[in-house]
Amino acid sequence: QNTPRGADGKPLLTGYWKLVHEDGKPDGNLGKDRPGFALPYTDKGKSARDANFKQVDPEARCIVTGMPRLLTSVLPFEILQTPQRLGTFHALSWHRWVWLDGRTPDPEADPRYLGNAIGHWDGDTLVIESTRFQDSADGPVWLDDNANPISAQATLVERWTRPDFHHLNLELTYTDPTYYTEPIAYRRSFVHGDPDESLTEFSCEWNTPWVVAHL
Repeated sequence: QNTPRGADGKPLLTGYWKLVHEDGKPDGNLGKDRPGFALPYTDKGKSARDANFKQVDPEARCIVTGMPRLLTSVLPFEILQTPQRLGTFHALSWHRWVWLDGRTPDPEADPRYLGNAIGHWDGDTLVIESTRFQDSADGPVWLDDNANPISAQATLVERWTRPDFHHLNLELTYTDPTYYTEPIAYRRSFVHGDPDESLTEFSCEWNTPWVVAHL
């Protein structure tokens, strides 16, 4: 089927999306496309990672899972898109809003675990730029499942495309001069779920049984 489009002619990303696993590449790791799956730490980044290793995973403690970690998850998620904003809704009851109304980033916005996201269209590609993240040094938040840190100076650029009804592709670039020596590129693809599939009511405190059932 062809790519669904809105009244403005732009692709509609709305849907229930499930990960396409890649053989030989680890899920939950922002470095999956890098040699040896290794991230390019600064000295400060190594120290912050080591400090995170001494903590219990924030997600296991039901602390908000941030971006881009949610985009590395093996769990399904949903998108709801309108001309003014887009929402992404994730399996452990986390969600974020992306403004599509032409506003510019607020340099004084409060830091957020999921960043402050502004979107615009580049042809048929939705570009989402996020800034003003919660820093691992100021609160329990991980970049991905491997305890990697994220800093308040980080920027995240996502490029989303929907080539047909059934497929959704993501290319992202994560830049963080505090903890990493160079930008990190990451790609993944998703397939549309069945028409009767959607996220169900779930509280993070229920945790493991639901997660295992949806892997």
